[in-house]
Amino acid sequence: MMETSKSSSLGPDGSSKNEVEGQVSIPIQNNDGTSLNDSNSSADGLSKCFENGFGGDMILENSVEIDDSRVPKTPSRSDLKGSSNNTNELVLSIGNIEVEEIDTLKHLYTQRSISTPDSLVPRIVPDLLERPKTVGSNADKLATDSPKSRIRRKESFLQTVANVFKKKIETSNPSESKPTTIHVQKPSPFPSGCDSFLQDVLYKFKEGDFKMRWCLLRTDFFMCYLDSDLKIVEECLSMESVVSAQILDDPKFDIKIDDSKLYCFELRTAIDRYIFGTKNENQRTVWMQKIAESLNCKLAKEVSDYQRIGWLYTREGLNGTWFGAWLLLSNRTLFYTTNNDVMHSIDLRKARCIILQETTDTDCLPQVLEQGPCLVIDVQRATFYHQSWNLTETECWYSSIKKANRNGSYLEEQQLYSYDVPVIVEKCINFIYLHGSMLTGIYRRTGQKTKSEQIVVHFKQDAWSIQLPPDTYSGYDVATAFKMFFSQLTEPIIALESQEKLRQVFFFVGDSDEVERIRQYQQIFQKYPTINYNTLRMLLRHLHFIVEYEEKNLMTSENLANVWGVTMLRSNMDKLSSSNTEYLNKDLELIADLINLSSKIFPESEKERHHEMLVRKTWEQHFTIKRPDNKVFRIWIYYDNKEGECYNVEVGLHKTAKDICEELSVKIDLPSNKLILEESILNGQLTRPIHYDEKVLDIVMRWTNWEEVDKKDNYLIISNLDKYEPYLMDSMLPAMMELKFADRKAKNFHVLTFELSCSQLTAYRDINKTQEVKSWNIQDIEWYIGNERHRNPPAKHTITFIEKLAKQNRTDTAPWFGNVLSFSSEFTKITWISSLWKEQHKKEFLPLAMEYLIKRCQDNLK
Repeated sequence: MMETSKSSSLGPDGSSKNEVEGQVSIPIQNNDGTSLNDSNSSADGLSKCFENGFGGDMILENSVEIDDSRVPKTPSRSDLKGSSNNTNELVLSIGNIEVEEIDTLKHLYTQRSISTPDSLVPRIVPDLLERPKTVGSNADKLATDSPKSRIRRKESFLQTVANVFKKKIETSNPSESKPTTIHVQKPSPFPSGCDSFLQDVLYKFKEGDFKMRWCLLRTDFFMCYLDSDLKIVEECLSMESVVSAQILDDPKFDIKIDDSKLYCFELRTAIDRYIFGTKNENQRTVWMQKIAESLNCKLAKEVSDYQRIGWLYTREGLNGTWFGAWLLLSNRTLFYTTNNDVMHSIDLRKARCIILQETTDTDCLPQVLEQGPCLVIDVQRATFYHQSWNLTETECWYSSIKKANRNGSYLEEQQLYSYDVPVIVEKCINFIYLHGSMLTGIYRRTGQKTKSEQIVVHFKQDAWSIQLPPDTYSGYDVATAFKMFFSQLTEPIIALESQEKLRQVFFFVGDSDEVERIRQYQQIFQKYPTINYNTLRMLLRHLHFIVEYEEKNLMTSENLANVWGVTMLRSNMDKLSSSNTEYLNKDLELIADLINLSSKIFPESEKERHHEMLVRKTWEQHFTIKRPDNKVFRIWIYYDNKEGECYNVEVGLHKTAKDICEELSVKIDLPSNKLILEESILNGQLTRPIHYDEKVLDIVMRWTNWEEVDKKDNYLIISNLDKYEPYLMDSMLPAMMELKFADRKAKNFHVLTFELSCSQLTAYRDINKTQEVKSWNIQDIEWYIGNERHRNPPAKHTITFIEKLAKQNRTDTAPWFGNVLSFSSEFTKITWISSLWKEQHKKEFLPLAMEYLIKRCQDNLK
């Protein structure tokens, strides 16, 4: 029903309002059932409805004409002072409402009073309050409408508004507890010191497409023009109403115009967003810098390159005081400043937790337009809470900060502890310290590939949140993941520019002056950035700790250098071919030297030394480490072959092949430097020479893990060194060629390309190395001359190799012992065996026999 009358309505302060004709009578009730229309004038009821609901002292007038001058097109930030604790949105269907009425609703939406009861406030989605995108036929229709038709449409729309109010009143729960809100001063929008001016062509996103516009930025406003003469204004945006500005690097904005990529950025107000694009990145950088100067000069002067800038309410700690602050996100640092112009920063790499946390009824929050969860940033020194003007803005800040917190491909882009060491480094070392340092072949033996890759992926996503339960991951799994992390970094842990300097120190200073070598190492490393220095220090000292327990884990500094050298000096070793093996070996010796001297290169403070002592004591008690006892065993060793004379030899835990040769040289009546110990297995089918520093008991005990058929006819032989003279070449030849190969599963041989380089034996499908079949670490395999009977290789020149730590169980699918390589000639076999020896033992293979071999070579030359 519609009535026409004249009446006056009182505003919140009791002042009289203008009398209006033709207002709509809409019955609305309070929660207690009393009518809001407590007078005959429907204008009073509707006025109170809007006073209680929207909070302004404006009455929505039902006259035919509305004074558009009363409605600001873009509310300023200082006008936005509403509060709402309910995040549920009620969308109003506004139909064909005139442009003036839409502006009026937009104004009312932005003018809600702080004291407005939230239960009476419908949520109007700002996007529905935009001006119509076109002005053609709709504008003509509006112009020809009669006053009566316009009033009917107004009546229908206002009835919808009233129904929404009524529904809110009926469903509201007055006893529902809500967070306490307080008024907080917003930060000053225009700190002094900057006078921004910029004029250029931009591409504005409108109606699903980017269109060329001529734009002008001054300190206090941003103008868009439809013409190059800057006469036809399309948009005038007050910079005071801008809540935030950010760079858009979302793939959906990867757009090209005239074959040129657009570099987009965005301005946000409380109810609108404006997207613009430039044709080059430098142009966008200039615009973002000028926009920052318009918003906050202090931050703009300190930081020139950033991703996002805006203002929020901030507090430090649960009991802190809320204050308005300007925030600027630059790379992985969040800067903020208050009205006193003091600038602070938060290193997001050290943020342990970044979440959107729901508020509770005990929280005390600032009054904002749209209440929602708080953005919480927990760094190691404090916890920061942030609340934006509306929910969308808070979520945008969360998304941008969370993205900046991700781990990158450089060491300095990792999540960090407060002492500038990556979280992944500390967590992996701690795990290996407890669950891997006593494992045989730690770092040399690889873990399960899928688990190791899973660990690296999880660490890259969020290193703080990942846990490494020992019942899920083994020490080998984590050690492999740890190496994988360093190998995937864009730059090696030992910087490229310092690698050559380190070589010069190692090569030229040498063993003669250890003190000078340490001093020069320190000078080189002290120039590293803090994160790189601390990480390298922790890594080398960790590897030195592993070496200290080599009796248990069998990992010497040389073994660790073989494993880690390629990773730590990755770039240099990738460039060198297999013909530079001697140079590569020197690099590995350099890594071993750094490991051995790490405690002197990176000295500990007294506090660190005391802490290390306590940790070691606790650790050794936990593992109840027992030193090897003095038990001895006796074994038979044959001379020259199994039919020759045999000797019963006492073998202790630390007795080496060198010790055996020296002991038996007296009985055999040959100098020890003309003798060599051999391992013969499978009843003499496979034989290998034993390195002089190998522990004999370890060789014999390894047989016990084999199947009965493979261990019953194994024995040791001591032979004359002359038989291996052809294999002891003075220099190693390049080893890469097509060979016949059969693994434990196959009887038939097939052709693969094999390469021996950087302590790795790698098989490829073809000579171009397009597809890798498998790769073995030289330190993880044991090779023998010959092959098992009945394998029928294409040539008699063969070697068989097995993986040391793998079980040699024969099965229906793998009935053979080891993997076999077949060579076309004896010379080729000798070349490969010589290469394997030199690669497996970086130092001379038989130091006791070198003088003897040199004399033999001289005699041959004569």
